[in-house]
Amino acid sequence: MMTKGIHSLVIACSLCFLVSACGGGGDSGNFGGTSGPSPGPVPGPSPGPSGTELWSADLFATPIIQRKNDLFGVKIVSSPAVAPDGTIYVGATDNRLYAFSSDGTEKWRYETGDQIVASPAIGSDGTIYIGSADRQIYAINPNGTLKWVYPTKEVLTASPAIAADGTVYAGGPKLDAPGSSTLYAIAPDGTWVWDITLTGKANSSPVVATDGTIYIGTADASDGHVYAINPADGSQRWDFPTLGPVYSSAAIADDGTIYIGTNGPPPSSTTGYLCSLSPSGVRNWCADLYGHVRSSPAIASDGTIYVGSDKEDVFALSADGTIKWVFPTRGPVRSSPALAADGTIYVGSNDSGLYALNPDGTLKSRFVANAAITSSPAIRPDGTVLFATGVPLRVDPSDYPYVDGPPALYAINGGSGPAATVWTKFRRDLLNTGRQ
Repeated sequence: MMTKGIHSLVIACSLCFLVSACGGGGDSGNFGGTSGPSPGPVPGPSPGPSGTELWSADLFATPIIQRKNDLFGVKIVSSPAVAPDGTIYVGATDNRLYAFSSDGTEKWRYETGDQIVASPAIGSDGTIYIGSADRQIYAINPNGTLKWVYPTKEVLTASPAIAADGTVYAGGPKLDAPGSSTLYAIAPDGTWVWDITLTGKANSSPVVATDGTIYIGTADASDGHVYAINPADGSQRWDFPTLGPVYSSAAIADDGTIYIGTNGPPPSSTTGYLCSLSPSGVRNWCADLYGHVRSSPAIASDGTIYVGSDKEDVFALSADGTIKWVFPTRGPVRSSPALAADGTIYVGSNDSGLYALNPDGTLKSRFVANAAITSSPAIRPDGTVLFATGVPLRVDPSDYPYVDGPPALYAINGGSGPAATVWTKFRRDLLNTGRQ
């Protein structure tokens, strides 16, 4: 059901911390998942002042069926994927995958057996892939009918990735073996290719490098891992141990450098890191961002890396790990930034604000939504910025003091389309392929 209205735009002269540093990064905001830079955004933003609401659509919060599978501390909500025809797909904690027209009209909804906190990914043929907490991987046709379903023993809270050959990678924590996870490779027709057991809980979403290598993080009680997996047979190429649990998903730079966030070592809540790893699994650096880093990085064309932190800040870092600037919000930043062609950085906060920041770290605008924003924004070619609000059920309310409205999908007016860089947003492109 859709509600329409113009929310107030709060334009503030918010203080920015300018901490000295240098620059570095790259990404692709195109619809496809091909390697290399995109051909660039389609020009022409939507009519109306930048930062104003175009429409919003309610996402119901109460599950029809609730199997009460443990979501393993996941505190994210689904981030929208956008098909080339403009259809927007997003999951919700009422167990459903929703499809909306570009104007916010609901086209259909598909019901799974438990909550969906993962983000959908769209294949080259238009198939939508999504994991559910009901422990199944779904392939849904663009008309909302089931193509196939693959049953697992894992609670699928992470988002799937799609390789260039159409292979779907998805995984999650095992219910029958606490402290471990399974990563699956599933063919486009729904048949098993391989699976591998990983140490730790895999709430991090896998990503795929140009050479096909799959990178995924896991979270143990006191530490974590970043794995590199061989796409041919699922064998482990390397395992990088981290100082804290990994909930962030990786971003991959043009030169193959992997950037990924980690929590600080328990019980600390005032440390957390963005780490830079070489394609061979060697640490280049890990920068302390003073709070858990569950946000996933975006990489600008000049090499700057943008990421959020539970310190309630948005950080800009150079490719050598030096902090360029810090922008304070009023809540933990677990949303991942999305980069526009005009240089604007869009990112949500648990304070219910969708922030638009200038490349120098100053505030451009702040849109106030009805609830916390842990969903990561997507920028359509016409400049429309899409994001969802709300949090999954059964999480600590103290983490989300600003939640006071029903989950919703928002469309607000932006200034330009997505940036043409190597990793523009969460899951890299509008299809959410997670592929370099």
